[in-house]
Amino acid sequence: MSLAKGFGGNKPLFEHLQYYKLDKQDDIKIRYQHRALQWYRKRHLAFMEGSQFTEERPVRNMDEAYALTKKELGVFGKSVSKTGGEAKQKLKDLKLGTKMGSFWKSITKKKDTGASLETEN
Repeated sequence: MSLAKGFGGNKPLFEHLQYYKLDKQDDIKIRYQHRALQWYRKRHLAFMEGSQFTEERPVRNMDEAYALTKKELGVFGKSVSKTGGEAKQKLKDLKLGTKMGSFWKSITKKKDTGASLETEN
C-alpha cells in the first residue's frame, strides 16, 4: 500500500537511487542528503499535495552537466550572435562614432589634430 496513491510505492524511489548510483551507498546520511534525493522528496511532496512541480532533475555527473551546458550555450550563442549582429548593424546605420566624435570636439573645443590618444613615455 502506498501513501501517495498513483505514485508507485517504493519502485520509483529505488529506480531514482539507481539512476544516481546511490543504491549501493551504505551511508544513509550521504544517500538521503544528496541533491538528487532532496529533489525527489520535493517532487514527491508536490505530487501528494497536488501541486505542480517544475524543478529540473539534477545532473548525475560532470559529463552530463557539460553536455547540458554545451546544449544550452549552443542555443544561447546562436541567439546572441544574431542579436549582436543586428545591434552592430544598427550602430553602423546610426553613424554613432562620427556623431560622438563631433560631440566630443564641441565639448572640448579642440580641433582634430590627428594626434593619437596614446601618450608617449
